[in-house]
Amino acid sequence: MSEIDSRMREIRAILTETLPYELPFGFTNDNLFLSELKIDALDPEQRKVVNRLRHDHSDFTKPFLYKINRSHRSRNTLAIIHPAHQLKIAKFLAEFENTILQSCSRSTFSLRHPAGTLRIYRKDSTADVRKRWSLGLPNQQFGKVIKTPYSPSFFAYQKYLLLNLFFSSNELVRLESRFSHLRTLDVSRCFFNIYTHSITWAQKDKDFSKKNSRNYSFEQRFDLVMQKANYNETAGIVVGPEVSRIFAEIIFQRIDLDLERHAAERGLISEKDYAVRRYIDDFHLFGKNLDTLNILEDLLADALEEYKLFLNIDKREDLQRPFVTKISRVKHEVGQVCESLESALTQAIAVDPGKLVVRSDAQIFGRKALDALRFLGGSERNAFVNSFADVFGTIGRIIDAFEKIKYDRDHEDDAILEIIGRLKLVIRILFYLLSVDFRVPPLIRAAFIIKKIVNLLNRFSPSDKNIIKAHIAYELSQLLESNYSEKTGPLPLDPT
Repeated sequence: MSEIDSRMREIRAILTETLPYELPFGFTNDNLFLSELKIDALDPEQRKVVNRLRHDHSDFTKPFLYKINRSHRSRNTLAIIHPAHQLKIAKFLAEFENTILQSCSRSTFSLRHPAGTLRIYRKDSTADVRKRWSLGLPNQQFGKVIKTPYSPSFFAYQKYLLLNLFFSSNELVRLESRFSHLRTLDVSRCFFNIYTHSITWAQKDKDFSKKNSRNYSFEQRFDLVMQKANYNETAGIVVGPEVSRIFAEIIFQRIDLDLERHAAERGLISEKDYAVRRYIDDFHLFGKNLDTLNILEDLLADALEEYKLFLNIDKREDLQRPFVTKISRVKHEVGQVCESLESALTQAIAVDPGKLVVRSDAQIFGRKALDALRFLGGSERNAFVNSFADVFGTIGRIIDAFEKIKYDRDHEDDAILEIIGRLKLVIRILFYLLSVDFRVPPLIRAAFIIKKIVNLLNRFSPSDKNIIKAHIAYELSQLLESNYSEKTGPLPLDPT
């Protein structure tokens, strides 16, 4: 293994596992990653800046805390871990990747857990990273986009990356045919309440862990890593980075096993009398009657309390077959609207044989799709927002299809006007979604879509380009104006 391959394997986790997803667009660890690959070859000024980030100044680091909009009424506090400690976390994950995989494979209840390690690079990307390593970093070009075509995460995950994929899966259909009742529960302020020492209890017996707390072990190292990331706090872990979800998963795997064991002591057999599916800290209890669910909830509450965690009873929800939640129902209806929208806006541009002009039926159907989305949002706002990923995906495919859309060259001017009309409608829908859900994740998705639109404009004339750019500028100004407060400022990310 070459020097660069060894170094990349050691620190690659800083690209994906140590930062929150909800960050300002363009805020990444790419520069830190590339500079670490060739720290000894940097010029003195660059090395000075990087060494300042890498240097251990004390026995702890203090994370930078900021808030994001969770919904229209609540906010979440996320954390950016100090860069020096992010590098230590990356090395820890590389060193103990097999132990982590083993620790996250003990429970059959988990819907999302690390199950393997991904390749370091995506296909055909090795040469690009090697080239950048040989050339070094650009001098003081802060904020410049750097292309690092790495894998999207350090670990490969099973079974579902997103919970809504479970609710649209065959697995849920099979569970529905076997069990008539479903109860959903979650843990109250999970990450804020996790006690870091409890990972040692999850890996070993609690009494054994306390007697051997000073001995070197994987769990003792992970405990210290998470403490040092959070100002040496043992009560709570930083919220946002993937490494925190991995830490929590190891603890919850043990809670799953405890729940299954205690249920067996009560004569309840998993997958026969009941089933449990857990997505991070969201529990889904399936049973044949409410008595079974009540027993399981009590046992789960007891198992969580051993780790100083507690259920959020206010969020308990009981369902009977069919297990159709508000979110899954609205998601299904949004999916149907998306199908109609994509079908309408990607159809070939046709010419009316009588009037010999381009027909604009697509824009009419597209506008109806927008109205359908508005009505769904008006009746079930929270469930509607949870379905936005499908709409963003549809819009992205529509933009891609505009590159290949067919039209009669004899009516090219009219066809271009039709494409512009469809494009303006797509932009209107995009900014409507942002007006409903003005948070970081949809803003990031929208930014990528706008980038696609700007690239598409290269096929248009300068005047047509200006029409679309002016339309985007207008929609953007309206969005910012509606979310601006003279008292607090237009800050969806606020330092705390």
